[in-house]
Parts: sequence; C-alpha cells; structure tokens
Amino acid sequence: MFLKAEDRKTIKDLAAKIRNEYNLTSLPIDIAKILNDKNIKFFTANLDNINGYELSGLIEKKDNGEIRIIVNNQHQDTRNVFTVAHELGHYFLGDLNGKKRVVSLRGGSKNKKERAADFFAAELLMPEDLIRETIEKLFFPTLQEMANKFRVSRAAMKYRLDFLGVPYYG
Repeated sequence: MFLKAEDRKTIKDLAAKIRNEYNLTSLPIDIAKILNDKNIKFFTANLDNINGYELSGLIEKKDNGEIRIIVNNQHQDTRNVFTVAHELGHYFLGDLNGKKRVVSLRGGSKNKKERAADFFAAELLMPEDLIRETIEKLFFPTLQEMANKFRVSRAAMKYRLDFLGVPYYG
C-alpha cells in the first residue's frame, strides 16, 4: 500500500518548509541544525537484538519532556543519516503525540506512519529540485556519486531516483 498523492504533497510541502526554515539548501543536507534547534538529543547504540528485533532507530519522549533519537551503531553512517531524518519525520508528522516512543524495525512491515516517515526523510534529504540540479551538473551521474553527494546510502538514493524517474548509471 502506497501513500496517497495528497499525503505525499502534504509531506513534501512540510519537508520543504523545514528545509527553508533552516536554510538547508546545499549538499549534504545538515539535519544537525534541526536537532540542535529543537533540542533533540542524538545517540547511537547497538540495536541489533532488542527483544529479538533488529532496530534501525527510534524516537522517544522522556517523562521530563526530552526528545531523543537513537540509531543503530551497527549500521553504516549513510543509513543512519536517513534513519535520523526518518525519526524526524515521526516528530514533525506528530507521531509522538500521546506516545512515549516510536520504533523503526529494520525490514519491518511498513504501515502508513512508517511509509510517511520514509517519504519525509527522502523529501528532506533528497529534494527533487536538488536531485535534478545535481544530475544536470554531472557528466556521467552514477548511483554511487549521487549517494555520496547527498550523504545517503545507495539503496536510499536508488529508491529516490527511481521514484522520481530520474536516469542514472550503475
């Protein structure tokens, strides 16, 4: 099940608003500016076996109101950048409202909130205008080169380019 077009537009507009608010206009997108401004604490931990599950990350609200994002330190940095942006998606989309924690399983089922957080992360880190602008500047745009420029994993970049219908090599 995919997100509806109107949901995608709402999320795309929200991500654009946040990029503009934080002047995130150059590559790679510096999501640390958002974490710092919102006073969201960032941690890494081995999340490979939490009650039998491998977690990519989580966002939680402590009793004192502190918001924390924790990502799996066993994953590549580029994957964790996307995970942090995904968890910020939960934050900005209101998924923490009334909850203490939202957990993202690696390879877990993708309900609507998880797909929305993924879409937010893609829009935040790899906005279409910057994707197309970067592709135009490159003589022979490879998947790896694009992933490096945006500081995301090859898998995230491939999914994004395919979604946008943007051609690339290898």
